[in-house]
Amino acid sequence: MKASTKERKRAADREAQRINRARTKDYIQHLEKTVQVLSGQQESATLKENYTKHHKLLTDLQGTLKKIARLANSAVNQDLSQTEEPAAEDSKSQNNQQKQSPHSELEDLEDATRSVPRITTISRTNLHPDNFFGIDFECSDRERNFLLVLGSAFSLIQAYSNDHALLNASPKTDDDICIRAVVDGWDAAEDRYPFDPAWKLLQAVDQGLYYRCDSVTRIALLRGKMGFPQFSIPDYMRAGHIQCTIPHAPFLDFLPLPQFRDYWILSGIDYASESCAAEFTKRIQFVWPFELRDVFLKEVSTGNYLFSHEFDTRYYSSEYWMFDSPTAPMPLLPQYDTLPDLHPTTLDDISTLCENIAEDVQ
Repeated sequence: MKASTKERKRAADREAQRINRARTKDYIQHLEKTVQVLSGQQESATLKENYTKHHKLLTDLQGTLKKIARLANSAVNQDLSQTEEPAAEDSKSQNNQQKQSPHSELEDLEDATRSVPRITTISRTNLHPDNFFGIDFECSDRERNFLLVLGSAFSLIQAYSNDHALLNASPKTDDDICIRAVVDGWDAAEDRYPFDPAWKLLQAVDQGLYYRCDSVTRIALLRGKMGFPQFSIPDYMRAGHIQCTIPHAPFLDFLPLPQFRDYWILSGIDYASESCAAEFTKRIQFVWPFELRDVFLKEVSTGNYLFSHEFDTRYYSSEYWMFDSPTAPMPLLPQYDTLPDLHPTTLDDISTLCENIAEDVQ
C-alpha cells in the first residue's frame, strides 16, 4: 500500500474518532441537563407541597386565635355589663320618679363628670398594646378581669412554645429575641426574626404590662414565659401538688413566686383588676447587682445575644426573685416586709400566708 493511501486512511480514522467523541460528549451533556430538570421539578413540587401544608396550618392557627380573642373579649364585656346594669336601672327609676329641669340636668352632668376617675397615663414609646387579634393588653386602671385576659394569652404561649417544630424557632433564637427586645427594642428584634404567634403575644403583654419593670426583670419575666425544655425548667417553676390537683387560672403557672401561686390557687382567686396587675408588676423584681450589659454576651460570628453564666446561675435559683416592701395595702397579696419560705410544702405553711391577707380579700 502506498504511503499516501495509508496517510489518507489514518486521517479518516482520526476524523471518525473525533466525531464519535463529540457525539458522546453531547449525549452526556443532554443527560446531565435532563437530570437537572427532573430534579428541579421534583424539588419544586416538594416546596409547593410544603408551602401548601404550612399555609393551611397558619390559616387554622389564625382562625383559632381569632375565636379565642372573641371569647376573651365577650367574657370581659359580660363582666362589665353585669356591673353597669344595676346602675342603669337605678338611673332609669330615678328619671321616672321625678322630672328634672334643664338646669338640674346640666348640674347632674357636671357632678357625674367630676366623679368619673381619670385614667393615669404613663408615657412610653413604641407601644402597641392591642395589636394581637383584637385582644387589648393595655393595663391601666379599668375595671375588668385582667387575670382572665392574661390567662387566655399565656395558655396560648405555653401551647405554642412547647412545639418548636411548628414555630420554626430554637432556644438560642428565643434567647436572642428575649434579650434584643429589651436591649435594642421590639422593632429591632422583629426586623431580625419573623415573630411567631407566641412572640406576638409576649410583645403585646410586655408593651401593655411589663414595661413598668426594670430592664433585667423584664428579661427574666419574658424568659419565664417562653417555655423551657422539660429537663431545664427551674425548680421553682415546676408545678407542685397544689397546681396539679386544683383547677386555677393558667396565668398563675407562669408566676415565678411559688408562695403566691399556692395562695391564689387555694383561695380560688380568679379575678384581678388592671390596677392590681399593674401594682404587682411594679413590685416584683429580679435581683441583679450588676449592669444590664452583664446579663448577656454577644456571639461574634452570628451577632446573637446569649445569656451570661452569672445570669443563668441566678435565674435558676428562686432566692433572687424579690417583692418590694409595700408602701400601701394591696388586694390579693400578702402584706409583710420580707417574703417567707419560697417553697412551702404543707397546708399549714400556706394557711400562714392566707392569714396575712384574709382581710384584704374580704
